[in-house]
Amino acid sequence: MTLWQRLIQRYWWLAPLLLLTVVLLDQNDNPAPVANETVTDMRTGEADYYLESFTTRHFDATGKLVYLAHGDSLGHFPDDDHSEIERPVIELTRRDSKWLIDAPRGRFDPDPDTFRLEGGVTIRRLPFAAVNDADDNHRKTHEAEAREAIASEPVTIRTETVAVATEANEVHTDAPVSVAGAGFELNALGMSSAIDSGNLALHGDVRATYQPPTREP
Repeated sequence: MTLWQRLIQRYWWLAPLLLLTVVLLDQNDNPAPVANETVTDMRTGEADYYLESFTTRHFDATGKLVYLAHGDSLGHFPDDDHSEIERPVIELTRRDSKWLIDAPRGRFDPDPDTFRLEGGVTIRRLPFAAVNDADDNHRKTHEAEAREAIASEPVTIRTETVAVATEANEVHTDAPVSVAGAGFELNALGMSSAIDSGNLALHGDVRATYQPPTREP
């Protein structure tokens, strides 16, 4: 019997241990991949903060309230600095008018400040007198009294989508719109209105319905 055969016969029981050692060394040379932590990339359209039942106010340089906005929720997206809002309500108060605008959903873009509401928008413009009566020191001119007489009832505007540009002082839509007031209803394709003055411009396909006041017998 040769020396090699005698060594194999004496140490054959070490063979399984040697094979196990080789397998373990091979696994160490090829470690399993380690999962990296998830990192949020703000450029991929994910919100960086989220608010519920929020209210925000914006003032001009003189400290005068420009608008008040509140809603069920707001998510801010840093990729283009816009915010998405659920059930937004926008309140615009001016010297001679007040606007209340609500919708199922909306979007806010800064610079310049613009709200884009959609999903069925309702716009209510309160009568001039309702705003001026709050100012006891305001002396009404004949012109102001005439305007109050014309706008003695609230006006309700309904449309599918609208842009409210607070810095440009404009409410605008290209969608079909209905305007209802005391004894009248206007329908048109698109409209724009100055927020401060309340002057309304209907863009096209205008149809008017007028209900004269009922005379008492």
